[in-house]
Amino acid sequence: MESKIVYQDDYISIAVEEENNLLIDTWNEKSDVLSGEEFQNLLLTFKKMVEQSNVSYVISDVSSFMLPMTPELQQWAINSYNTFIANNELFQTRIYNA
Repeated sequence: MESKIVYQDDYISIAVEEENNLLIDTWNEKSDVLSGEEFQNLLLTFKKMVEQSNVSYVISDVSSFMLPMTPELQQWAINSYNTFIANNELFQTRIYNA
């Protein structure tokens, strides 16, 4: 199962496994210095990639995600991204946090 990185920065990498129809986002420990605005922009970037891709599955690896989430930022994420994924019948999502 070969994955191809389609986006990478200091905080997250996003890869596609075409043979499995899968998009994978992996956060790293540097995410502890993200600003709320940077987090929002990254999540919107990932959402756009999900919308534009032909994948059926999304895996989010948040095991190294370190951003302290304010209640306001959590609510924004729920309204902007989580609801989109939950309401989209094309996607099956798994979030891993070991």
